[in-house]
Parts: sequence; structure tokens; C-alpha cells
Amino acid sequence: MASPSEAHRIGAGLWPRLLSALCFGPLVLVVVYIGPPLSDLGLALAGGLMMWEWLRLTGAVAGWRSQWSWLALLPALVVLCAAGHLPIWALLALPLGLVVAFSLQTPAGGRTAFPRLWLLAGLAYVAIPLLSLQWIRNQAEDGMLLVFFLLACVWVSDSAAYFVGKTVGGPKLFPRISPKKTWSGGIAGLLAGALAWLIGMMLYAEGSFVVFALIGILLSLVCICGDFVESALKRHFGVKDSGRLIPGHGGILDRVDGLMFAAVILAIISMLWGSPLSWQFN
Repeated sequence: MASPSEAHRIGAGLWPRLLSALCFGPLVLVVVYIGPPLSDLGLALAGGLMMWEWLRLTGAVAGWRSQWSWLALLPALVVLCAAGHLPIWALLALPLGLVVAFSLQTPAGGRTAFPRLWLLAGLAYVAIPLLSLQWIRNQAEDGMLLVFFLLACVWVSDSAAYFVGKTVGGPKLFPRISPKKTWSGGIAGLLAGALAWLIGMMLYAEGSFVVFALIGILLSLVCICGDFVESALKRHFGVKDSGRLIPGHGGILDRVDGLMFAAVILAIISMLWGSPLSWQFN
């Protein structure tokens, strides 16, 4: 259990997180509820900010002029997808081609020995989850509910892992990557996120309890893995947070790391077998 001094430290860090959640959470839900074109524009804005954080994190492009010039790529990609309704996988070729073309002319520097490779990796790291989220939301019948349930899964998982890990403590999960994360927090996040997804699905779908529970566990597990990937990146580049935009959370990449990975998995499931909300079992 947490000591009195640790409990005080938890409380001190809790208020910024709560205030940020109260400010950004309802805004995100409203944007998802309204849907396109507002959700497309929201993803475009988020994509630009996320790419900017990535460039600062990796040092893939030197100088603020180069960083800001790259902000136009992802918003342009999402707006193009919204306006032209091009196939999602065809659109993935666009940012990669732009990266190759511009990186041949853009001065590189910073903390990494392979700046242009990190530039390519960053575009894929940001673009694929954004396009996955957009594809899920733009499904006419089930898109809004699927995104709501995905957000519930990720947010509940993250909150449960944080509170249980801070209060219960115990053995560390992967101390070399993220020294503060514990097994107790990881298990709590896994179960809580899966339960949030399962409740939503059982209220609105007619599928199998077991299948929905397994999907919830998978999404929660992927969410936790995404958190560790982000932590490994920050540790590799020697930074604490990807940015300072969200008090108590750091940058946007810090806040959506789990959501990005879970969105890709949910999009793949929906593409292969249709929306889980439409599944029926005999």
C-alpha cells in the first residue's frame, strides 16, 4: 500500500489529470457524436500536433521551420480522405511518398543517427491509427458507438491502472522501460478496460458474451502495450513527456498512446468480420 507521503504525491498529481479529463473528455465525446466533417477536422488537428511532438521527441528534423512545415502533411491527409472518400489503404501511400520526397531536401539533425528513418516511422506511427479511427467513426450505422466503447475501454483501463498502481503498488511490470508501472496496475487496467468494453457491447449488441469479453481483453492488452511502446520511445530519447499540451498527462502522444494501438486492432477486426455491433450468433 502507498505510504502517507506517496498518498500526498498521488493527490498532488491527481488534480491536473482530473481537470484535463474534465476539459478534454467532453470535447472529444462531442466531436465523436457529431461525426464528419467535424471529426475529420478534429483528427486532422490532432494529427498535426502529434507529428509535431514526434519531430521534437526524435529530433528527426532540425529547426522550427522544418517542424512546422511538416504539420501540413497529416491534416491534409485526413481532409483529403474526408473530401474524396478514397480507399483507406490507398491513402497510406500518400504520406510515405511525401516523406520520401521532402526528406531528400530537408536538413536533418537532432538526437538520432537515423533522422529520416525516424521521420518515416513517425508518419506511420501517427497516420495509421488516425486513419483507423476515422474509418471506424465513418461507418454509417455503428461508427459512433464503436468509438464511444473504444474510448471507454481505453480511458477506464488507463485510469484503473494509474489509481491501482499508485495506491497498491507492488512488483514492477517492466522497470527498464517504465519504472513506475506495476503488475497490480497492469492487471487492474486490463480487467477494467475489458469490462467497460463488455458492458457497452452487451447493452447494444446481440453477440456472444465470451467473444465480446475476449475482444475487450485484447483491446485492453493492446492499450497497455501501446503505453509501454511510448514509454520505450521516451526512454530511448531521454525525455519525460512527448509534450506539455495536456496538464498532468504531458503531450497528446502521451495521452493517446494506448488508443492509437487499440484503434488499429478494432479497425482490423471490423474490416475482416464487420462491426462487432452487428455480430449475431446462433
